[in-house]
Amino acid sequence: MVRCPNCDQETSGDYCQWCKYPLSSGIPWQEEVIMDKVVAKPTWALAWGLFWRYTIIYSLFSLVIGAIIVGFMLALGVTILPFIEDIWTF
Repeated sequence: MVRCPNCDQETSGDYCQWCKYPLSSGIPWQEEVIMDKVVAKPTWALAWGLFWRYTIIYSLFSLVIGAIIVGFMLALGVTILPFIEDIWTF
């Protein structure tokens, strides 16, 4: 019986039966993790769908920005117009 340097339990064999620490070498035990790779294949359907989504998003964005600018100009014109008429009429 040997004492595990990792968990300080008495154990035997190549690995600690409590924490799976390797007793023959100083490298801690690690689980092998296998991760699946996700592969996205570009297709024409994907490209066409993205094209229309971006077109709609940018069109709506442009309309909103344009409406804000026009609204600002109308609000500014309504508030300044009476003062401008008084200035230009002699």
